[in-house]
Amino acid sequence: MNYTSTSPNDWNIAGFTNTSMSEDNMMRQWMYQSCVEFGYFQTAPVEMPLRSRRVDLAYHLEVCARLFSAPLRPDTAEINISRGGKGIGGTQILFTNGLADPWKELSILDDAPFDGRVRAVTMEGEAHCANWRPSEHDSKAVSAARQAERDIISKYTSASTTNNGQKSPGGSYSGWVGMLIVMVALLALCCAAGAGVAVAKIKAPRLPL
Repeated sequence: MNYTSTSPNDWNIAGFTNTSMSEDNMMRQWMYQSCVEFGYFQTAPVEMPLRSRRVDLAYHLEVCARLFSAPLRPDTAEINISRGGKGIGGTQILFTNGLADPWKELSILDDAPFDGRVRAVTMEGEAHCANWRPSEHDSKAVSAARQAERDIISKYTSASTTNNGQKSPGGSYSGWVGMLIVMVALLALCCAAGAGVAVAKIKAPRLPL
């Protein structure tokens, strides 16, 4: 979906009640996942808010109830436990983030603790998904990030090696699996579209539909 050419009506809550399936109609699914699992609710900070203070936690919970006719509450504590939080156990995963993106706090910014299993590329002064949008006028930060991503993904898709440095049989297959993991990880982050000022975390039991 092209978020740069939307109108206020595109973000009317009534529009999220549309249950038809299309490549441009994904916000209802995202809202449900937020209401049930993630709780990525964007609220106004106490000081110098850029949005109304009425857009608070109670407002978002009301939106969830109106959209899905049930008092849904995301159990973020359960999700962090069941999914492992930031304790990633996989390999060949790449995270990219603009350092001006408030969503970056939910991602991996420092890959040092992962000993090469997970890589992180950051872009100084850039916002949400800056490196995913095609542009003829990339900043230096975005250009450097794109090159770093190409280099990392190229290594991921090359023949994998075992711990002793020998090429493993079927290395090409392993490489493509790695690429798939990379793309899924990046899409998952990019789909968390938003320009929020704060993220609300709720610890409450999940209610049935």
